[in-house]
Amino acid sequence: MKQLMYLFASLALVAMFSNCQEDIEDIPFIEYSLEGTPGEENLARWVNLDYDEKSYNAKILVINSDSELQKYAEGDYLPIDFTKKTLILAYGCLSGGFLKKDVKFQYVSNQNYVMTASGTQTLAAVIAKWQVAIIVEKLPHNSKIQFNLITKTTES
Repeated sequence: MKQLMYLFASLALVAMFSNCQEDIEDIPFIEYSLEGTPGEENLARWVNLDYDEKSYNAKILVINSDSELQKYAEGDYLPIDFTKKTLILAYGCLSGGFLKKDVKFQYVSNQNYVMTASGTQTLAAVIAKWQVAIIVEKLPHNSKIQFNLITKTTES
């Protein structure tokens, strides 16, 4: 009987200290740019983005159709097959500038995702607008995406 109690106590301790959180899974993506190659004619550009120049809060758009993309992109941009893909656009403002170095997109749990962009922020007396866009496999309509911007500051 004592051994049975020890067994149950051990199982309870193992359960208490076990990590119940689901593993975070890296999701493959393709970076998407409207700018094209410098020197090309009719470069596309982002338009109608509601930048928050007072608080510098980043915003995120989940685009699932060409008609949605046409609201925010102007010019000759690369087509996307929205029957199979989703475009995620994060954008915002920083004082100075932002040089993107790394982007991650991860599945957390229950249609919750995290997109993280990291890079260098230059210190300058201007407000610079930035955008980070990726294409992923089609996401469910009820997906929630959190965006994190990680910056390392350098002198300009």
